[in-house]
Amino acid sequence: MLIDQDRLLERLNPPQRAAVTHGEGPLLILAGAGSGKTRVITHRIAWLVGVAGADPRQVVAMTFTNKAAKEMRERAESLLRHDLAGAYVGTFHAFGLRLLRMHALDAGYPPTFVVYDSADQLAAVRASLKELSLDDKSMTPKQVLSWISRQKNALVEPDAALARAMTPQDMTSARVYGLYADRLRRAGAILS
Repeated sequence: MLIDQDRLLERLNPPQRAAVTHGEGPLLILAGAGSGKTRVITHRIAWLVGVAGADPRQVVAMTFTNKAAKEMRERAESLLRHDLAGAYVGTFHAFGLRLLRMHALDAGYPPTFVVYDSADQLAAVRASLKELSLDDKSMTPKQVLSWISRQKNALVEPDAALARAMTPQDMTSARVYGLYADRLRRAGAILS
């Protein structure tokens, strides 16, 4: 169902119109708070589906929060005056999870992998500390998890972290990291 493009563009400023009517291919919109990003994205979705005739299943729009994604979808559907069945309008995290579910085996995870939230992660660190007969008073699970997170962000695997460890605390953290990584692998788990 095609919509009136003049009506769609009438309340947009020139840069917003340029983004909404952008030709084929992806479009990244970066702008500050209150600058009309959501308006541009929703109008872009309406343009693609209602003016250019794109199949909604070819539309991907991502944002950071579920609330923003819901608002985006509702606004675009209001502009189109019908639902966007098949379009992906959601968060970056949900999109990443969807892709990982589709390609779990390629990524080295079982198709039934689970996602560990912060509580699950802390429990896994506690269990790893206990396995090494360490109490969680000298090094708290939060401290160790923070250390592990820094290693993971730097793309340092457990064996490399142990080889690089210089202090007794780093050596202990690296040993916990190895057990923690094994525990996650055995559980078919990834981090949230």
